[in-house]
Amino acid sequence: MQKTHAPLKATSVLLILLLLTPLCLAKRIIFYEIGAGNEYKIEGGYSEFAEQLSSEGHYLASITQGELSKEKLESYDILVIQNLRKKLTTEEVSSILWFVLQQGRGLFINGAAQGNANQLTIPFGVTIDSGTLIDTTNQLHTKSRSDFVIHQFTEPPGMTVLTEGVAEITLYGPRGFILTGESTEIAMGDNDTYSTTGSFPSGSRPPVSAAAIFGNGVIFIHTDVETLSNDHINEKNNKKYGENIIAWLGIPTNEQAGITSVGTIQNQIHRTKLMVGRLQVERDTLQAEIKTVQDQSSQIQTRINQAAEEILVLQEGKIGPLNRDSLSIIILGLCVVFAAVMISQAREPKEESEALLNELGYDVGEDDDLPNEL
Repeated sequence: MQKTHAPLKATSVLLILLLLTPLCLAKRIIFYEIGAGNEYKIEGGYSEFAEQLSSEGHYLASITQGELSKEKLESYDILVIQNLRKKLTTEEVSSILWFVLQQGRGLFINGAAQGNANQLTIPFGVTIDSGTLIDTTNQLHTKSRSDFVIHQFTEPPGMTVLTEGVAEITLYGPRGFILTGESTEIAMGDNDTYSTTGSFPSGSRPPVSAAAIFGNGVIFIHTDVETLSNDHINEKNNKKYGENIIAWLGIPTNEQAGITSVGTIQNQIHRTKLMVGRLQVERDTLQAEIKTVQDQSSQIQTRINQAAEEILVLQEGKIGPLNRDSLSIIILGLCVVFAAVMISQAREPKEESEALLNELGYDVGEDDDLPNEL
C-alpha cells in the first residue's frame, strides 16, 4: 500500500509562501533629498528609519542632485519627498503626477517645510496652513506649546493599516491641513489645538496627517518631518507610524477598499465644522475691525466738535472781520494821529502872530510876548 505525503507537501508549500512573502511585500523606495539638509537624509538624520525599512526588505535609493524625471522614477514603487525647501520645476511636478496618476505608485510628502509642499499637496486636495499649531495640554519635554503629542486618529475604510498599533505620535512645530476633494484626515489635534493664524480655532481639531487615493495611485501627507527623524523616531509610536505609512503606500490601488459613502459623509461633516470655525474667527476679526473704526470715528467727531467750539470762541471775540486785540491797536493808532493833528493846529496861530509883529518892526524874542517900549 502506497503511503500519502499530502501533509508534507502542504507544509512545504506553506513554507515556500512564507519565504516568498517578504519579497512580494518589499518595495523600491526613492527619497527626494535635494535641499532637505543632512538632518533629513537617509544617510544622515534619517538613518534609523532607513535601516528599519531595509530590515523589512525594502530597497532604498535617493536623489540628491539634478531634477526629478519620469526616467528616474519609473523603476520605483514609492517616492518620498523630504521637507521640500525648493520650488519644483514644471517638469518635476509633471513627472510626480505621472508617477501617481498614471503609474499607480505611492507618494509620501513628509514635512510642511517653508510652504513649498503646497505646490504638490494642493492638486491632491490638501492645503498646508502657514500658521504653527499650538496645544495647551499635551506638551512635550521641550515645554513649548508648539511641540506636543497627538492621540486622535481616524480609521477610514481601506486605510486602517495606517493606524494599526499606533496610539500616539509626537510633533514639533506642526502645521494644520485644510482638506478638500477626496482627501481624508488620518491624524488630528484635539479640542484645545489651534493655529497661530486663526485658521484653526480651538475645537476644530486640525488634521496633521492626510491620505488620498488619487487616480491609480495613493498619497500620504504628514505635517512634521521631525516625527521620523533620528532624534524622535523612538518616541511614542512614531516608528510604527512610519512603517504603516510605507506599508499602505505599497498596497496596489486595486486592493484598496476605498472610502465608503459613510466615511465621505463623516469627512464632509468634519470639514464643515472646520469651515464654521474659520468663519467664526473671520466674523470675530471683522467685528474687532468694525469696533476699531467706530472708535476712530468717535475720536474724529470729538475733535470736530472741539474745533467747532474754538471757532465759536474766536467769532465771539471779533467785531466785524477784526478781533478785539487788532481793533484796540487800530483805535490807539487813530488816537495818536488825532492828537498829533490837534497839536499841529494849536501851534499855527502863534506862528502867524509872531510873523505880523515882525512886519510892524517889533523885535519879538522867544520869551517876550509884548514889546518893552512904545
